[in-house]
Amino acid sequence: MRGEIDAGVTGLVKVCTNKMRLTASDTTSDPKDDDEMLELVEVISTILDKMLKKNDENRLSGLSTMYLGLRACYDATYFINRFLHYSEASPSCVVLGYHYLVNLLNRYHDLQLNSFTIQRLLLVVLMLGYKSLEDFEIRNSFWAKIGGFPRSEVNRLEQDVLRRLGFRLHLPPADYAGLVLRLLTSPDASARPRPTTPPTPTSCVIP
Repeated sequence: MRGEIDAGVTGLVKVCTNKMRLTASDTTSDPKDDDEMLELVEVISTILDKMLKKNDENRLSGLSTMYLGLRACYDATYFINRFLHYSEASPSCVVLGYHYLVNLLNRYHDLQLNSFTIQRLLLVVLMLGYKSLEDFEIRNSFWAKIGGFPRSEVNRLEQDVLRRLGFRLHLPPADYAGLVLRLLTSPDASARPRPTTPPTPTSCVIP
């Protein structure tokens, strides 16, 4: 049984790594592979939802005011679904955005993902994941509509995140595969539900 599980995870890592090389404009991808990627997105969403809940109970002091906003009444799952729905991005962009987010949170103690920062912090890392992988250009004015805050803030936050990341957005395929493997073998992936198409977000939460 353990060997079957390992083989399944290895196969899924291969699928997800291959998908990273594709863009949303590709028409050659297998719908089954898309389901596998959405399954990975569900794992990331679960991890971030737990992080959000934990950080709301233990908010840090001295956080950067650039990312603070009104308290969000939604979770990371909702925001990621909103991002995928309106941008029509590949789920690989979510994986890359998660990588950027983890790097930021590990390196900078003035950043924390909580209900007051999710709207800006999560939007920017997902946006950069899109810009790193997709061929179709989306203007920051459209990202501002997805995020629900002014374009001037999107521009300013994008530059801040790029600076914090040292303008290094490229993730080698081997490192991407390692990230996917860690996600798929995490406790949050132990009982993955059957992947489904992300629900259409309502317009009542984010203007």
